[in-house]
Amino acid sequence: IERKTNQLSVLTIVATAIVFPLALLLPGGLLTAPAAWSAAIAKGIPAGKLAMLMITSGFYFFMYQLSSFWVLSQVPPITHSVLNTLKRVVIIIISIFVFKTPVTPQSAAGTSIAIGGVLLYTVTKNYYSKKAKEAKAKEASMSKA
Repeated sequence: IERKTNQLSVLTIVATAIVFPLALLLPGGLLTAPAAWSAAIAKGIPAGKLAMLMITSGFYFFMYQLSSFWVLSQVPPITHSVLNTLKRVVIIIISIFVFKTPVTPQSAAGTSIAIGGVLLYTVTKNYYSKKAKEAKAKEASMSKA
């Protein structure tokens, strides 16, 4: 995992070097941060709480990226992609119940398609995995004979 951590660190540094100038110049970027900070303070959010929210948000995002790199090092890229899709579906379903998000026909169809895709991938992967094992077993028994 050390190599993946180093790779993530280098990618983070390079991405920061590339995106930082854009974040300074684009509308709503870093140059507007002092105004946003002042607006949050004016709405009654204590400065300490605001700073802690920003720090924990950054920490959790970094840990999410680190865990994503670790999972990617453990599974094939397509499985990682399917897991990422499944994660989004779980978040959508949880938000429906926790935040009482209304379900439109379009969002229901999209979620159903995503769940169906994950199911189809899993069934297909299991099927071909079994076939490959059976072929290896048959080949091994043929070579012994």
